[in-house]
Amino acid sequence: MIPVRVSFRYGKLGAEARLVAFALFAALGVFLQLAVPYGLVPGTLLIAAPLALLAAKPWTNKPDDQGEEDWQPAGLAEVDRIADSFRAARSIKLPFWYRPASGIPVTLVLAGLAFITLGTRASLFFVDALLLLWPTLHFLRIRVWIPRNLEMSMGCAQAALSVGLPEGIVVTPYLRLDRDAEGLRIPEDVRLMVEPRRGKSDLVGIQLQTAVNSGPNGAVPYFYAVVLTRGQGASWRAAAAFRRSGYEVESGGDDEYGTVVIRQRTSGGGYHTDADDCRRLMQLSVELLRAL
Repeated sequence: MIPVRVSFRYGKLGAEARLVAFALFAALGVFLQLAVPYGLVPGTLLIAAPLALLAAKPWTNKPDDQGEEDWQPAGLAEVDRIADSFRAARSIKLPFWYRPASGIPVTLVLAGLAFITLGTRASLFFVDALLLLWPTLHFLRIRVWIPRNLEMSMGCAQAALSVGLPEGIVVTPYLRLDRDAEGLRIPEDVRLMVEPRRGKSDLVGIQLQTAVNSGPNGAVPYFYAVVLTRGQGASWRAAAAFRRSGYEVESGGDDEYGTVVIRQRTSGGGYHTDADDCRRLMQLSVELLRAL
């Protein structure tokens, strides 16, 4: 699980030091207001002074990734766990006081009461309450981050994994892992390697992966297959000659590794592959592997 990070807007002090400074300034400010002649204004300014120290960006679980790209095989249970975490994050209902602008009603009430009771001790109480509660009213915000691209890739992968495989065909998920500032591994992408248990020596397998296209209503997943071969021998030529209605076949590579991309035609909404499209591509890949 990615921990929630709290980032302050100003300075490099830790959270504990900021809270201690805020408490000391507040205590001294209240003392000046109540015990020192003409200390009302200086005391109020002292209470307000450290508010900037507690100015925090919304609390978020978004990791501070370090830009690593390390593809590692993963079990099906790990893929399911990540997909379940997305569904759980989507269902989170944040309490009202953690949402943007939730502190405005209380702020208006306290400010109104301070104005109504102006010139009395009650007014000072409401002003101090507003200042002391300001960090809670306006800085205590939570933003749940969901990596949309990984979520789309995971949806395509899970749809493809729901297809039953015949004997002799195996599929292995691979996760692209990054690392955050604390050293935790962060999944960023997923792809599937489909391969025969016993295949020709020049055949590596078929890699199923997701690109992200821009649709009229935002980003959408586009699931496609890449046949991988060693060189451009018999398996590569057979894959390059493959044809299926509704699909484009694009061959490439070099003498060391050959590639054949098999993708859904993008016309007529084909730029967006839904769960059924992903399952059909898995079935097509299995059919092609058995023919190679």
